[in-house]
Amino acid sequence: GCAFINAGSASSVIVSGNVTYTAQWADTLYTAILDLDGGTLTGHTDGEDLTNGGVAIGTTVTLPAAPSKENKVFDYWKTSDADDTIEYGAGASYTMPGKNVTIKAIYKNKFTVEFIAYNGTTEDTQQVTAGTSITLPSTSSPAKPNDGDNHYRFGGWDGSNGSHYGAG
Repeated sequence: GCAFINAGSASSVIVSGNVTYTAQWADTLYTAILDLDGGTLTGHTDGEDLTNGGVAIGTTVTLPAAPSKENKVFDYWKTSDADDTIEYGAGASYTMPGKNVTIKAIYKNKFTVEFIAYNGTTEDTQQVTAGTSITLPSTSSPAKPNDGDNHYRFGGWDGSNGSHYGAG
C-alpha cells in the first residue's frame, strides 16, 4: 500500500508496503491552427484549431475549402513547417508532423479587365488573377460609324495603364 501526496502530479508517495509502478505513455498531441489572413470561410474562424485539441504525429487532417477575401482569389494553403514546401489545395489532406503548425491561406490579387466600345458601353468584363494571360477581342462592337469624309477601321485597344495593343 501507499498514500499519494499531491496525487494530481503524483510527485511523491508514502510507501507502506511492496508496490510496482509501470510507466504510462500517451501520444504527444499537435495542433494545426487556421490563419485565414483576413479572409472568411463559412463554418470556420480565424485561429481555429483544425485538430480540435490536438492529434498524434502522422494523423491526417483535411484542410478546409477555399476561403474568400475582397479583391483576392484563394491560391493555396501553406503550412508554417519550414520543411514543408507543398502548396495544398482546398480540401487537401495534410499529414501532421511532430510539431504544432499554422495553416495559412495564400491569395492572389484579382483584377478587373474591361473592354469599352467607342460609344462608352462595356463590351466585355473579365475577372483575372495576376499573371493570367487574356485574349483581347479582335474587333470592337458596335463598330464606329463613318461620318462624312471620315471612315473608321478598328485600330486596337488602349489600356488605362498607357499600353496599346493593335487589332487582332
